Amino acid sequence: MTQVVRVQYDGGEAEDGLMCAADLGGAIIGMGEMVSGASQIVIGDETHVRARVRTDFGGNSFLVVFEIVSFTADLLSSVDSVVSLLGFAENSNGLIQTLQWIRSRRITAIHRPQFDDPGASMTMRIGEDVRELSVSDVRALRDEKTMRGIVGVMKPLMEGNATRITIGQGDGSMVPKSGDLSIQQEEAAYFKEPDFPEDDVTTRMYEMILTVVVPVLTGDYMWRFEWSGNIFTAKMEDGDFVNKIRANLVDFGYGDTLRVRMETDEILRKDGTTTHRHRILKVLAHKRRERYGQIDLLPH
Repeated sequence: MTQVVRVQYDGGEAEDGLMCAADLGGAIIGMGEMVSGASQIVIGDETHVRARVRTDFGGNSFLVVFEIVSFTADLLSSVDSVVSLLGFAENSNGLIQTLQWIRSRRITAIHRPQFDDPGASMTMRIGEDVRELSVSDVRALRDEKTMRGIVGVMKPLMEGNATRITIGQGDGSMVPKSGDLSIQQEEAAYFKEPDFPEDDVTTRMYEMILTVVVPVLTGDYMWRFEWSGNIFTAKMEDGDFVNKIRANLVDFGYGDTLRVRMETDEILRKDGTTTHRHRILKVLAHKRRERYGQIDLLPH
């Protein structure tokens, strides 16, 4: 599948059919980096969707036409996803539109309202202004290659080779369409990596039933647990429970079940990735594995 994106530079030297070779080269490379970075975000492989370039000149504009192509038959829809993520699709709300909304302002906070759903949308806040974004939108804003690419595409505008860039889909027509993006020279400064806050941390507390996989009674007490088929690590911070095990007051071993009060930090890194940090604050009840033949419930 192929999508055609045209980038048209108007005004300045472009009006006379001229363009600084270094700036034009940077713009072409930049488009390649944008598409490559977005492909990595969308499908996890930057080689599946790539940009090819063909140029066209005419009128009082300088036009560059890019073919954004999928090279894998079973990933045809990935082209549409890449084009939409970058903001090239008509009526899309992607990277370019988000940068125009940010306008070089410092981002106050960004979080995921639905904590338990890793695919849920995120909310970006700048003062009183709020914008809803997908996880992929946030990753694109924090992706070094994608952001380096958009700076390259905007470089002719930043360097004064043109006073306006028009971006749209379709053939090499020089006539702007109603759904095209128009970016003025005074907006050029907006197209840079946003000023994100430091790692954003959201903390929640749960009462859960966990199965012990690996108990660690020395060092940093990082235990491994199983919950609903998932294995994860949590720091055991209930010193009273650990001391009872050490004093042989609790018959304890692998496969036992604990009802615990657990605190979890969801950490949104500056690179757009999300990690979790878990702490067991209190063991509320302990059920020994069936092979022991009895149950020992600790008091709440």
